[in-house]
Amino acid sequence: VPAVVLVAAVVWLAGYVMPEGRAWLTLRDAQPNAALIETVDILDRAGVEYIYGSYWSVLPVEFVADRRVTGGNFGFEPVRFPERNRIVEARAPTEVAFVLQPYHDRPELWFLPADRYQRRVIGGSVVLIPLDGP
Repeated sequence: VPAVVLVAAVVWLAGYVMPEGRAWLTLRDAQPNAALIETVDILDRAGVEYIYGSYWSVLPVEFVADRRVTGGNFGFEPVRFPERNRIVEARAPTEVAFVLQPYHDRPELWFLPADRYQRRVIGGSVVLIPLDGP
């Protein structure tokens, strides 16, 4: 019986744990916030100071940007910071980039027509930079 348990454990480790573990470790980025940092870098290079979009995409970007970016989120989602929403919504549409979850990647939610944005997919978010930016 101990030999059967040992063989089963070896087969389980070699057949499942090692391949799955290797795939998991190679898919993981060494920097867990790499997508957020890349998003902030793109916004900085474009001169964007205002973002709007999905709550769970905007809030982390705003945090990582450390006050260089002010974010607002769609009103149909919980609005945690209404004063920030008002600030962003008062800006010209060409000054506001969108940071979206894929399920919000719909032109009817954007301030400008789709052809007026540069679209990038970064990590799990879609980033739309206005072409006529600030």
